Amino acid sequence: MNSLSSPQWRPVLCVAALLASAVPHNSRGQIASQPRFDVSTVRTSDPNAGHGMSLNARGDSLTGHNITVAMLIRVAYGLNDNQISGGPDWIRSRRFDISAKTDAPMDPNLKPEIARPLQQQMFQQLLADRFHLRVHHETIDIPGYQLTVAKNGPRDLHAGSGNERGITITDGKLKASGITMDELAMVLEQRVIESPVKNATGIVGKFDIDLTWDPKQTRAAAAADAVTDNGPSIFVALQQQLGLRLEPHKTAADAVVIDSAEMPQEN
Repeated sequence: MNSLSSPQWRPVLCVAALLASAVPHNSRGQIASQPRFDVSTVRTSDPNAGHGMSLNARGDSLTGHNITVAMLIRVAYGLNDNQISGGPDWIRSRRFDISAKTDAPMDPNLKPEIARPLQQQMFQQLLADRFHLRVHHETIDIPGYQLTVAKNGPRDLHAGSGNERGITITDGKLKASGITMDELAMVLEQRVIESPVKNATGIVGKFDIDLTWDPKQTRAAAAADAVTDNGPSIFVALQQQLGLRLEPHKTAADAVVIDSAEMPQEN
């Protein structure tokens, strides 16, 4: 399967959208009754825009530049490349500029475990409305990791300094405010190593985190605790900078099979 990530992708995502978790679905892979965006615009991206992508999601709006449908599917269902299969080739190659907005903004005081599924449902409905996406779900066994505490214990985990919550990831840098260990595991899973990551740290609370690593290293090199002139692998960085460890762990995971999708009518 083609990779959905891009070394030039600049994600600027609120926690509610970035850390999407699974939500109930029926046998057709759709939500019977769910919140949705009231208005949306979809246009083909400028072919000279290159391969960089950006996605900005907030409680009441979504703005995407030069993004693929496959990228939206990843965010909407909270899955990685190896958990998505099927569909026409263009969902991974054609790029779109997308904006969407709801007339009823989400309550900013909602807890993340409530806000995440609601916003994820809005993404799924947008895909169904504009791209006529139809999917079904399967369970597969895939290799993954557990996020645990390293031998010498956690370090530099600073308690969240305020009510602001957010995550920014650029090439080899992660900056987060008010993030939990569950959310850190999800970020690592969906935006860094692209394999399932389960939080097994036992650490409770919200933290402000700065993490840097060399994103060009392969997983094989990372597993060998590699450090290059460009910095440590994500595996080494977690241990050195946060006192956390990623340990191999096979897990059963949800997978989405794309039954059909259609090119959108632009507006």
